[in-house]
Amino acid sequence: MHSLRLKSFFQFLISTALVLLLGSPLFYYIMVVFYRGDLDEVIEYRSRQFITQQLPIIPHNQLSAWNKLNPDLQVLPFIESTVIGKPIQKSYYSEASGHILEYRVLYTPVDIEGVPHLLMSRTPMIDKADLGRTIAYQISLVFIFLIIAQTLAHRFVMKRLWRPFYDTLRAMNKFSLLSDNIPKFKATTTREFKWLNDNLQELMVKTLKSYDQQKQFIENASHELQTPLAIIQSQLDLLVQDPDLTPAQNEIIQSLYTVSAQTRRLNKNLLLLAKIENCQYSELEEVDLALLMENMTELFNEIANAEQVSLSLDIKGDNSIQANSSLVQVLITNLISNGIHYNYKGGELKIVLQGNTLQVANTSKTEELDENIIFRRFVRKSVDNTGSGLGLAIVDLICKFHKWEIHYRYDNGFHNFVVDFTPQKS
Repeated sequence: MHSLRLKSFFQFLISTALVLLLGSPLFYYIMVVFYRGDLDEVIEYRSRQFITQQLPIIPHNQLSAWNKLNPDLQVLPFIESTVIGKPIQKSYYSEASGHILEYRVLYTPVDIEGVPHLLMSRTPMIDKADLGRTIAYQISLVFIFLIIAQTLAHRFVMKRLWRPFYDTLRAMNKFSLLSDNIPKFKATTTREFKWLNDNLQELMVKTLKSYDQQKQFIENASHELQTPLAIIQSQLDLLVQDPDLTPAQNEIIQSLYTVSAQTRRLNKNLLLLAKIENCQYSELEEVDLALLMENMTELFNEIANAEQVSLSLDIKGDNSIQANSSLVQVLITNLISNGIHYNYKGGELKIVLQGNTLQVANTSKTEELDENIIFRRFVRKSVDNTGSGLGLAIVDLICKFHKWEIHYRYDNGFHNFVVDFTPQKS
């Protein structure tokens, strides 16, 4: 990716080359016109000088000798069809060059001893090929000069001209939603850069204000939802303990209890997603993946045994990363619970940690999944509605937050989720 200054430099070179290339025929035509005009003035001046100064003193019987000695200024017999008084272009064989050349020729009528004659004055033109080469050489010199001049201008003038813009970029790099400090831009006398700085300043103020309002709203909404959900949960707990409940009533309460628990999890997951998106988990620390995996696997062993799922963990080497510890725990929890929840009795859940790569592979009731949609929100792997549909979406968002990569593949009846904890370059 090229810088703005370098792009403008290349654009100038390309446009200059096109202008010179497309303008060459016009330049050639103008050169020919001016050159021809100069030659016409030369032969006209030469004719006037000969008529006034030389013709009166040349004897009539010596005109033939004069013509042999002066092939470009001759006195010829008068011919009616000759174009008189106007320079024209004719071709003549040149003994000096050994080939035919184009000449500018002027015929002027003169009287010698009462007999009309024609004074022919001519001068050779530059060969078209030679003129073309000369023009090409000149254009090449102009282009080289422009390259040198633009390079120097690009290095000194353009650098100084664009300095306020790059100062603004450096200041913007220091801006963060997690900090209330709005960067100050350096003063500039360039109207466009000042307009840019003013608009960016206003935009950052509005962004921070919007971010604070959104964060406050999420916290308030979560709190307001948790309170009624907790009340519903406690009331259901009391109803379950009523000895006079009929089986039908107990079944209804149990279904409400399940829905209430799902709603609580959904609220918790949505709040987590919002907090991650709003960069509220910015604290990074060194996380020992091997130790964390051992502890998490131990916690899930009972659940896996209850679901009759074989859980195995294979750790190879020491593994530590820079990450938010809470989010790493959420990522591992979601992958393992996902592998247990969507498994079947007698199924397997294999976890392999090697270097900075975590692989969670599980058998499942479902066939191969669509990698394009499984990380979207509210996408469930099976037809049951017990999950929130946010587990893998949270995993994907945590990976994006840390600039990690996660991939899915289906291999020999196993759903494989592979997380690469190596931060990727933006």
